[in-house]
Amino acid sequence: REECVCPQDTYLSRDTNGSVQVCSPCPEPLVCEIGSVDPLLPPALWTDRAIVPRLLPGFWASSSAPMLAYKCKDASSCSGGMPESCSGSREGDLCVDCPEGLFPSDGSCSECNFVEVSGILYPWVPLLVGPAIILVKHKYSNDTPRNWGHWHYQMAALLTILLRNYQAVAFALKADVQFPKSVRDHW
Repeated sequence: REECVCPQDTYLSRDTNGSVQVCSPCPEPLVCEIGSVDPLLPPALWTDRAIVPRLLPGFWASSSAPMLAYKCKDASSCSGGMPESCSGSREGDLCVDCPEGLFPSDGSCSECNFVEVSGILYPWVPLLVGPAIILVKHKYSNDTPRNWGHWHYQMAALLTILLRNYQAVAFALKADVQFPKSVRDHW
């Protein structure tokens, strides 16, 4: 049975009819060493030295379809190797999730600090600060149109516009919006 193994860059699989075993070319981005076998073939078809194809770093595959690889958004979060392997404490499909109490950060997971998980930031800060902001804005917006040209109204309008633009850009960056290359070069 030693001679009945597939050569480098191929793996033992079934033909399109599902009956005959053939040596198929190793799909990108998998690495198939000598004797590689499709992990979904029954173990009775494996040789004593059978090994499964390995993923290159930056790619992910599920255990149910180990020969179908996906490129990870953050290459450092997918360690390659066996299907469903993630770097650090990353988990889930394409290694995008983190366990409870952690958040994604630079290819791994970082611990949330006390303020972020305590419930102080949300909902209490908006509930306490929000009404004060609304009252102040209401007081200043009840002026006559003649006073609207005053510098403090113009500054308030400018700050509101800057805040909204900052929020829109921050949201777009966190939402993984795919920008054209000409826009990406400026961010």
